[in-house]
Amino acid sequence: MAKRPNRFAAAAASGAVRTQADRPNLPARPADPVDAVRALAEQLPKLDEVRAVDEADESPLTLTEQAQRAAAENTITTAQAAGKAAVWVIGRALEVIARGRLHRDSGLTLEEYVNGALGISAPHARRWRAGAPVAAAIEATPAGERVGPPPESHVRELPGDPELGAALYEAVVDVAEAAGEKVTARVIAHARRRLPRVVPADQVERAAVMRTAAREALVEVTPSAPIGALAVEDQADGEDQAQREQALALPLHDALAEDAFALYARLGSTELKAEAAVDPGAAEERRRRIVDTLGRALHRARGLDGRDQDQA
Repeated sequence: MAKRPNRFAAAAASGAVRTQADRPNLPARPADPVDAVRALAEQLPKLDEVRAVDEADESPLTLTEQAQRAAAENTITTAQAAGKAAVWVIGRALEVIARGRLHRDSGLTLEEYVNGALGISAPHARRWRAGAPVAAAIEATPAGERVGPPPESHVRELPGDPELGAALYEAVVDVAEAAGEKVTARVIAHARRRLPRVVPADQVERAAVMRTAAREALVEVTPSAPIGALAVEDQADGEDQAQREQALALPLHDALAEDAFALYARLGSTELKAEAAVDPGAAEERRRRIVDTLGRALHRARGLDGRDQDQA
């Protein structure tokens, strides 16, 4: 049986992208390690500059592609020891390689190349590639500028949409800082579970939803957190503090409030309007039923104070 060729040999033999002369010139290393990683990220080619290549394409790398791979490899090997900020830079670099199939001259699959040539396991590579856009969006927020790059454990619990993920993370950071508490993956996970299915498109409404989810999550995970005033900051200033603290320990009320807000958001959704345009007559009939049911629900909710409880 013929000996299987070493598939790394072809990539190593040419030496086309392995010399310092062929690598991009990097700026002077900043003193701060996070700044150093960010400086590395600036050397990566933009994804829209990387030619997308089909899976079956085995053509030789062009000089441009060799330079792009050199930049990606240099970024990865330099960033691997730089702490929590590094994984997101590595994720961006891996996306550059994957998009252009810059590993194709090695005869390896992407997972084989990443594991064999770069020493990164496939699960790590997938997580870092998926989380990099969310982490980048977080770093662009005021909270991100204060706390720096988010840990992988935090990003893993956030929504995958960069805009939503960054908004929720910023809310959790702001609430935790105001309460003097630490941001943890558990708090983020609880906050995410408290988000409505449809998050408002309006930025002001969205921020309010995120803050509410963050407050409730922090109270749930850290009952001793001094955020009673934060959790009910929109209520009247004259409300008794004991009542405020009691209001934070009513799980059924909290669940109903969450459902009510989710319904409120869905009633204003573009999907509902588009559905109504298909059959206005049927939509109007259903709207009447919705309004009637909501009226009954409002009456019952007002009776929760014990003065006008609807027993029907």
